[in-house]
Formats: sequence, C-alpha cells, structure tokens
Amino acid sequence: MFKTVSLPGAYLGALAMVAILVCSFAWSMHLSLIVPDKIIRIENVWYGADLGRVFDNMTDTNSNHYRTKVHPIFSFLILPPTQVLSELLGNQPLLAVKILISVFSSLTVGFVFLFVRMRTGSLLQAVLASVLLASSSSYMFWSSVPETFSVGGMSIMFAFMFLLLPNVTNLQLAGINAFSLSFTTTNWMSALLVTYCRRQPGQASMIAVAGFLLVAVAAVWQGVFIPSSQFFFLPAALMEEPAYLVVPWGENDLLLYVLLYVQRILSYLVYGIVAPTAEYQQQLVSGFLSYGVIGWIAVVLWSVILSYGIVALLMQKDRSRFAIPLLFFLFSQAVLHFVYGDEPFLYSAHFVPVLVLVSAFCFDLGKRRLLSGVYVALIFLAAYSNYLQFHHALSLVANL
Repeated sequence: MFKTVSLPGAYLGALAMVAILVCSFAWSMHLSLIVPDKIIRIENVWYGADLGRVFDNMTDTNSNHYRTKVHPIFSFLILPPTQVLSELLGNQPLLAVKILISVFSSLTVGFVFLFVRMRTGSLLQAVLASVLLASSSSYMFWSSVPETFSVGGMSIMFAFMFLLLPNVTNLQLAGINAFSLSFTTTNWMSALLVTYCRRQPGQASMIAVAGFLLVAVAAVWQGVFIPSSQFFFLPAALMEEPAYLVVPWGENDLLLYVLLYVQRILSYLVYGIVAPTAEYQQQLVSGFLSYGVIGWIAVVLWSVILSYGIVALLMQKDRSRFAIPLLFFLFSQAVLHFVYGDEPFLYSAHFVPVLVLVSAFCFDLGKRRLLSGVYVALIFLAAYSNYLQFHHALSLVANL
C-alpha cells in the first residue's frame, strides 16, 4: 500500500521529516509567544474558542472539566504531562501548555509528511503538503493557543496513517479507535472509517466496540482523579449540544440563514487554508470573502489543487483504499459543522490536515512540475496573507 524508497532516499526522507517537525514546532512556538496571554481569560474572544477552560483543564485538576462529555479523556491524558512539564520548567504552566500544543501541532504536520511520503515515495510532494499545512491559517490560528483541536487533529492523522500499512492487527485498530475517541467524540469517525475499510463489517464492529469500551473504562478512572469530569457515554452528555446548533427555527428565518450557510461552506473549504480579514463582533469572526489581491490569488490556487486532488481520488480503481475514508470523513465533518458551532474555522484543525492530504493527490493526475509550481506559489502567498491576518486578528483583541 505504499511505495518503497532506496536506502539513501530513506535517510534523506528521515532527515527531511526531522527538519519538518523541528521547523513546524518552532513556528508554532513563535506564533504562541506573540499571542497576548490575556486573551486566554477573555471568554470566547478567539473565534468562540474556550481558551481559558482548556488551559485550566490542561493544568488544574480542580478546574471544571465538564466538557469531557465531548472530549472524553482529554484531561486524563493531557493534564499529567502538562503538570510534569510545568514543574520541570520551574512552575510555568502557560509555557508548558504552549510547548505541548506546539508538539501536537508539529506531529500533525509530521503525519501529513509521512502519509504522502509513504504513499507516493516522493520527497518533494511530502514536503510541499506538510509545508502547506504549516502555512495554513488553521495552523497559525490554532497551533498558537490552548485548545483541544491540535491534539484532535493529530489523533485523526494518526488514525489515517493505518490506511497505508500493509498489515494491521485488530489490537492496533482497537487502539486507534480508542485514541481518536479520547480527545473528541466526533473525531472517532476517522478511526471507524479506517477500521471498516480494513476489516469485514462484523469484525470491524467488534473492534470499534472494544475501542469504545477502553475509553469508557478510562473515563471512569478519570472520574476518580478528576471529580468534575463527565461521562461521555451517558445520554445526559448530549443535552447541552443542541444549544450549539445553527438552524432556522421558523419560516421567516430561512432566507436570513442562506447567507450564513454560504459563509459556513466557505469557512469549511477555504478559510482554514487562507484566512479572510477578521472582524470583531464581541468576538473574532471571519469576514465574508474579505481578501486582498494576494489572498484572492491564494484562494484560486487552493481551489485548483483541491479540485484536482478530489478528482484524482475519485478516479482511483480501489476507492476503499483512500477515497472512501478520506472523502467520507470530510463529508461527515462538513455536515457536522454546517449546523454546529460558531463557525467551521473554529474546528478547522480537525479537518484541514485531511483537506491538505486530499489536495496532495493532485499529483496523481500528472503535470507534476506545473502542480508543484502551483503548490509553491500557494505556500508563499498563503503564508504571507495568513501571517498578516494573524497579526490583524491580534490587533483587534490587543486592547480588550
């Protein structure tokens, strides 16, 4: 299921991956260090994100861990290493959180590199895809603040890595089911898709149940050490979620919501790669297609390579290998975020790495030099535009 490379090529690939991991970690740390610490305590200001709650959950056992009902054992897995790292740094919890978020973010970039490298054998394509992710607005805006998304995105990419392995054991599949479910319940879809593509339905269902039970048992243990945590497997865990739905409740609302839904589609497909100008409306929100010339060129280039990637996936003879799991995951995320949450950009660290993976399939259609040029141009233009927009967003909240 993956291309072999020569020994010198393997060494070069390993060096390139180390470089990608180090550079993406340093990039994330740089971004996090220029974000004012005070915005962590301003509720929902960063595109509606719960920065303060997540920071507290990562550092304080006695904080309110009530959102474990949708982030099942996030606290159980992340809080101990954060506390240990904070102690090693001389009791600096904020720095420890920034380091860990940067580690998880860089691992996501590393998995994108590894996926493309293993699938194609091309070092250039792997570098281009991973650098595009690190240049994306999703990476800049969400690898720089304390949120669950960087961990969730990493767990999703880790699950999809098992599409490439020639032989996968049931224990490994149960493990990735448990791992992806651990951080966000909806992220479990990635591992479920991998499992059902690698096993017959009956066996896949048993593996999925085993993964679920592993997390359920861990959630019970979490409740022993973190009393405020909730059990994700109880029906009551879902009672709060309808409050986050964005749906027209009456006939008079329908036309008003059309523009909002168009905005959400754009936010899902585009804003996570090339950020529009942020606006402040009691919290940061994405402006509707508010791009300068450079931003618009980047959007067009992204649209081209994403379209080519989707076409290449659909043209594969064995669609169960990659097309079904990757595209169905993106479809399920699109449906979810079409009606759930403040705006899809808030959750983009979950699905943008997969969008980048899909775009990397564009090289399967040929014209690799031309597409490589498009990729390089997109990386430079997106990085420049997104960095400007990142600083603009910071300026909007600097005086709050």
